[in-house]
Amino acid sequence: MNTVATDNLKVLTPDGYQSVGGIRKLKKQVFLLKTNKDKIEATFDHPFVVNKKTVLLKELKVGDIIEHKTGPVTVTDIIPLKKNKWVYDLLNVANTNSYYANNIHVHNCFRAAGENLFDKDQLDELTANAPEPVFEDDDRNFKIYKDHMDGHFYSIGVDVGEGIGRANSVIQVVDVTDLTNIEQVATYANNKLDPYNFTGKLVEIAGQWGNPPLLVERNNCGAQVVDALVNTHQYPNIVKYTPSMGSFTDKVEKDNRLGVYSHTNSKFNSMANFRYWMNVLRCVKIYDKQTIEEFKTYIRQDNGVWKKQSDKYLDDRVEALIWSMFILDPKVVEQFYEVTQQDANGKPLKMLPNNWDPFVVSFPKPSEIYNRSGNSLDNFTPKNPVLMPGQMNKSAFNDPQLRALETGPMEKQAELNELFAQGWRLPHGSPAAGMVDNRFRFPSNNPYQRP
Repeated sequence: MNTVATDNLKVLTPDGYQSVGGIRKLKKQVFLLKTNKDKIEATFDHPFVVNKKTVLLKELKVGDIIEHKTGPVTVTDIIPLKKNKWVYDLLNVANTNSYYANNIHVHNCFRAAGENLFDKDQLDELTANAPEPVFEDDDRNFKIYKDHMDGHFYSIGVDVGEGIGRANSVIQVVDVTDLTNIEQVATYANNKLDPYNFTGKLVEIAGQWGNPPLLVERNNCGAQVVDALVNTHQYPNIVKYTPSMGSFTDKVEKDNRLGVYSHTNSKFNSMANFRYWMNVLRCVKIYDKQTIEEFKTYIRQDNGVWKKQSDKYLDDRVEALIWSMFILDPKVVEQFYEVTQQDANGKPLKMLPNNWDPFVVSFPKPSEIYNRSGNSLDNFTPKNPVLMPGQMNKSAFNDPQLRALETGPMEKQAELNELFAQGWRLPHGSPAAGMVDNRFRFPSNNPYQRP
């Protein structure tokens, strides 16, 4: 993809000729859209103007009405062309961000400085459709919108603050099982927990959604969280990412630095990835009203960077959500998933966990855990208990017999037999896995094991 600056170039718009900020050139699959007056070649994600709203080409169908320089026209055919072609998009058309191409009214693909990520109508729709959480803790920090579901797998994005009452440390949990229907299922935000104690909460919440891949910035305070995840909690699934890395096989394996290196390029890549799923495919459901509110003041700056409008606003929930979706970037996804099908743009369409086992639920649903026992897992015994590392399930280790599973092998086989009969099992990645026999591991016929 190349972007070229322009001088003195103007284009016809509904408001007359307007200047153009630049031209973006890229090679993509093209469709021929015919109307009863004119025709145009465009990519499936190019936005057209319909009743002053933007509608993507992929959402149009024969018989729809779109805007033409002379008035409304009817779509008569949409034909996919076999070969990828070079296409050109005008950037930052002054005053309007829309223009006429072959006399048909189309919209910019990129937004101008000062604009929101979403149109006002889209923000209003998100707000109107946002449900109430199925669980909310007493401090309103932790909200669950959908419980863990067997057969589903998740991603968690993290934005870390200092814990001094200013910026929040945020956890965003998204369900990425069906990539045509990605859902925000839980969120946690707290501006008073220091990074070390925040890590304990992160491990606790991650365990309830199957210890999914975590995307944590390793800059600044995030480095403390990554360190605690590795050395204190032995968390098994942490994404590695630097902007310059190639595919997982040729570079990531050689880089021992866990976490996401936050850099201008990685911010740009994460935003491009998020906008693809959110703005182009429109397959992401955001349920948390506070996250939606932050999006209203999350704007594109003059230098092209997206961030909060000013220091009086917050953008921590937005940043964590964007990181949670970054698991779907082609350079990241293959660390934890086998992509079994790609879309026309090389993005994952279907995928399966690769060499890691999502949690097979033995806990009750996360909302049930908290509703039964207050706001923590203390004094709670699972119906079908699971041994977990670290402090996430510390109540389980109040029993000296069970604690021995972490510290050394049991002397008597009878005690192991008794624990097995009581339903104790070990999830993938548990530090106790090498201390007991194979029957304590989840069965080989779990729904994620490929034939």
